[in-house]
Amino acid sequence: MKIYQAIILGIVQGFTEFFPISSSGHLAVTALILGTSDSLVFSILMHIATLIPILTLFKKEFLECFKNLKKAWLFIIATIPAGITGLLFSSAVSNAFSNINFLAVTFFISAIIVFLSNKVSGGNKLPTRKSAFFTGAFQAFAIFPGVSRSGTVLLGLKLLKIDEDNAKSFAFIMSVPIILASLFLSVIDGGFSTIEFLPAIFGFISATVSGFIALIVMKTLPLKKLNRYFFVYLLVLSATLFICA
Repeated sequence: MKIYQAIILGIVQGFTEFFPISSSGHLAVTALILGTSDSLVFSILMHIATLIPILTLFKKEFLECFKNLKKAWLFIIATIPAGITGLLFSSAVSNAFSNINFLAVTFFISAIIVFLSNKVSGGNKLPTRKSAFFTGAFQAFAIFPGVSRSGTVLLGLKLLKIDEDNAKSFAFIMSVPIILASLFLSVIDGGFSTIEFLPAIFGFISATVSGFIALIVMKTLPLKKLNRYFFVYLLVLSATLFICA
């Protein structure tokens, strides 16, 4: 992988991680356009880069998990379904990164998720153990590239009548355990031994910077307004991939 390719992939990862349009799916499509390979390990590394904006901009909420064991358990419970699904379907997930037809379908699914999210009204409830597990099941569905993790999780939280501010913070923070778990498994499997050092560094930096910009936008702007644009964009992207496949 060339350095410029890694930078572009990092920018794509950062801007798409927090928008409900699937960062992993966009990494796969961008890698195919650039003529390089987007391995699952490189994707995990780019996701680790976007942990920095989460831990910085949601520092207060994250630190509360260390002070409040009950709140920490919510994120652990929410991680279990995705962890089990990831272990069971890891090879299928890896193969999906290079399957255009599969990505076209999953991007269309993300468009439907975004559409439904705009039709469902939130509430004023706080996350509970039951809602954490239910939301974790939504997150498990989003392990495949093209299915938006943030969009799926936010839809699940709205269905449970969680208020928008709590839904946003919970949705983004609950990605931390699953990304760290993916990192741990990749290190054990020796996957990072195949990564090229310089491209990885530049990709990491570009993903971090663009991630900050995207997360600030998601924190400050109302979801309904953004989702209208994301819905149309995902439909166009899905149709384009179907035509090009």
